[in-house]
Amino acid sequence: MTDTPETASREESEDSSPDIPPPSLVGEVISGRYRIEAELGVGGMGAVYRAEHTLMRKRVAIKVLHPEMTRLPEVVARFEREAMAAAHIEHPNVAAATDFGKLDDGSFFLVLEYVEGQSLRDVIGRGPVEPSRAVHISRQIAAALVRAHGLGIVHRDLKPENVMLVERDGDKDFAKVLDFGIAKVPTAQFDKRKTGGQQKTLTRMGMVYGTPEYMAPEQALGQEVDARADLYALGIILYEMLVGRRPFESDNPVTLLGMQVTKSPPLFQDVAPDLQIPGELEALVMELLEKEAGRRPSDARQTLEALEQLEPYLRVSAPSAAALRASRSGVANAATQMALRGSADEAESLRRLPGGSALRELWLRLEPWLERVREQAQRIDVQKLRAELNRVHGKLPSRLRVIPPLVLAATVVGLSLAVMLSGITLFCLSRPPEEARVMLEPGVWLAPTVSSAMAAQADKPTDDELQDAVAKGPEALEALAAKFPTDPRPIKLLGRLYMVQLQPTKALDAYRRLFKLDPKMLSDSEVQENVALAATRPESEDYAFQIMEREMGSQGVDVLYRLAFESKGKSAKATARAARSLKTDAIRKKASKAALVALDLRAAGSCESKYKLLDRAREEGDARTLVQLRPLFSNTGCGFLGIADCWKCMRRSSLLADTVKAIEERTKGDAQ
Repeated sequence: MTDTPETASREESEDSSPDIPPPSLVGEVISGRYRIEAELGVGGMGAVYRAEHTLMRKRVAIKVLHPEMTRLPEVVARFEREAMAAAHIEHPNVAAATDFGKLDDGSFFLVLEYVEGQSLRDVIGRGPVEPSRAVHISRQIAAALVRAHGLGIVHRDLKPENVMLVERDGDKDFAKVLDFGIAKVPTAQFDKRKTGGQQKTLTRMGMVYGTPEYMAPEQALGQEVDARADLYALGIILYEMLVGRRPFESDNPVTLLGMQVTKSPPLFQDVAPDLQIPGELEALVMELLEKEAGRRPSDARQTLEALEQLEPYLRVSAPSAAALRASRSGVANAATQMALRGSADEAESLRRLPGGSALRELWLRLEPWLERVREQAQRIDVQKLRAELNRVHGKLPSRLRVIPPLVLAATVVGLSLAVMLSGITLFCLSRPPEEARVMLEPGVWLAPTVSSAMAAQADKPTDDELQDAVAKGPEALEALAAKFPTDPRPIKLLGRLYMVQLQPTKALDAYRRLFKLDPKMLSDSEVQENVALAATRPESEDYAFQIMEREMGSQGVDVLYRLAFESKGKSAKATARAARSLKTDAIRKKASKAALVALDLRAAGSCESKYKLLDRAREEGDARTLVQLRPLFSNTGCGFLGIADCWKCMRRSSLLADTVKAIEERTKGDAQ
């Protein structure tokens, strides 16, 4: 943590630094009550000091204009405007101004709340921010904008440098918006000396003020701006928090301004494909970054409400757990492939290993897995891995941070592998050789794929035949499917093999055959997952959506639902497309009652509209509905400081609790 006050972070182009720096005020007492303790920064317009109120013993930050700047009326007017803005907003998420005055040499000074914490710029510099944390910070910025815009004040220079994060009431990310130096302020509203509603316009049409990286298109063009320019800047900040970089990057300010005006922001998937970012959150960011102000949210309150709706869902969705599940799924698919591809040469070499039968069988199964891990490790982007390690390392307790990130990671991974292998080995040694051998049989390891009960029938291939066909490739599986035309397993394995070989279009061909042969496979979780995965690949996206929308019936709607709302981070484009598809009448006609009530509940924005759906949800809802209903028990999370009740209408009766209980009872068997 560093002690950082609100700073004059922008050197305005029309002002030049003085040839001779003015003397420091450190040690002096100004205005009879502020003792200057330290100089925190100096620029062309003035200096920023840390000071203490001599009577109240309260630490403050003081901005002091250089004496020569007082000869420039526009500079003084801007300084006064900043004082008025910061003094009148009076919001917990805005650094307040408490005093304004003039020194003996004519210099103006502004006393501000001293902000002790870290800037949002420093936080972003350590890598992408967790979505729930990014929304929490953005919600507070939006709350500050609601207050400022309500007073007619437009910041016009929102950026991470002008947002500080402090610790307050247990919240380590309490946001403070700073620096209203170039804000658009209705001075006549606050200055009682002025009459007739007149106010001098300091920013002339055609002049560009602000920071190019965060400027709205209309601001970059020198046009008149309103509160929606701040919403665009908030969109840039939120984008940067989520993926660790801004949507538009250039060392040339003119080029950068041109990009703000003409270029569409890249999708999260294109710049950070490995991150798990909910599609609803990306949709909000893209709405904030619309080129036309009229296409953005109408005001800061609408943005705040959208963020308030998202925050509870992000808290319970555990993005890190989702990422872990996705990782496990990928490893499982790779391991299954390698286990099925065991060659005769590998088996022959393993027969020569010393040791008991159980250990030899154990190695036979583990060795291909370890080989696959080694192959994957060679493809790791070392720079990305190092950045991620540093990000995680920075969140550890101080005692652990003394260990270098790579050393700590290697230690954890090594210990985990040692424990896993030791456990498997002890298990095998504690069992009779025959029992251990049975536990390592392909039919046990690959039980979801190969069923011994099915193979016992004369018209079904045996486990060995299936394994041999997978090892030989697609042609062998096709031959097996022709030999046993009523058995769906060879075709299912064919689809899986094509997915592993990164040929999703051929996998979809196999799955279409599978659905005709055995309609029950429409509900198979592996098949559904692979169809959804094919929808995230550019070469097979259209084909996969055609199958989901036209050929899978209500199960296709279920897959679309998972793709739209439960499979975050795979493909923002596919997520958005699935969400659009679910809104069409053709798809809704195919949806089950459970899917329809889940969709309607998501579409209902207000508390009253959700409450009206509870009766339907009680009778028709499933786990998808439960996910949406459980957060409605919370009586905080909205409004000022998040202490208001988001779902007050839910507490008028016991209907919500009764509905959740009824769905839990109905879906208990499914969960087990």
